[in-house]
Amino acid sequence: MAEWQANIGERTVTHSSGMVIRFTPADDTPDAWDGKIDQPIPASIPPDASAIARMMREAGDAFIAAMKKQGEPK
Repeated sequence: MAEWQANIGERTVTHSSGMVIRFTPADDTPDAWDGKIDQPIPASIPPDASAIARMMREAGDAFIAAMKKQGEPK
């Protein structure tokens, strides 16, 4: 996950390509988070659904790992 840098204060993770994912608490599940792409997808990211889905999973994993490391509550 070295390709992702988390900013817990802003609830974002940034990929080395420049793709930024912003997280908000999920409305439907306690202790869950929803991630959204925070800007246009960089041209270096393949524009196919499977690549974007993989990156979203990686972003979620990086965000959760950073929160656990810092002991951040929801």
